[in-house]
Amino acid sequence: MIPSPAGRPRPTGIGILAVPVLAVLLAAGAGPARADGVVSPGEIEAARALIDVTISPGAFDRQLERQKTRFRERLLKEDANKGREAEIDALFDTTVAPILRERYAAMLEARARVTAETHTPEEISQNIAFWSSDLGQAVMNVARDDTFGDKIMAGMRERLGMFDGLSLLNRMNDMGDAIGAAVTAKESR
Repeated sequence: MIPSPAGRPRPTGIGILAVPVLAVLLAAGAGPARADGVVSPGEIEAARALIDVTISPGAFDRQLERQKTRFRERLLKEDANKGREAEIDALFDTTVAPILRERYAAMLEARARVTAETHTPEEISQNIAFWSSDLGQAVMNVARDDTFGDKIMAGMRERLGMFDGLSLLNRMNDMGDAIGAAVTAKESR
């Protein structure tokens, strides 16, 4: 963490992070902008504007369609559901989708509140200016690519020589053992 111009800690490297990572950093990494946590409606509105700039248009609808496809495929595995695609889609559209939309809206509202509580109006304005700029949009276009996470994981596997999470865990354990052995050897001298 580095201090913001106002002296509060804030996450570093935001400009190169994907939006989901940014949301986690905003929620978990920054301290309250105000000791009492009180923010004005205008500050919440500014935070909503920042979120609007950083969300890919149609991203939620694309995710919802992927969820609908998975839902349909899962239910069609049952013999009793064969040939009932239209009914399954209607079930998703009338029951599951409204719940997911409501939760998404609540998540965005919580994100706006956390952003307003953890950033000054000046910081929010600066973020809006950055994410609205050509450079900010170029960063967002990379992060908006549906295969962005897969590309990052592939790069990590290539550069770190890991093939899956278990391999990384094993390498971390090996490093911990090596460090422990080095400390023990140094202490025994």
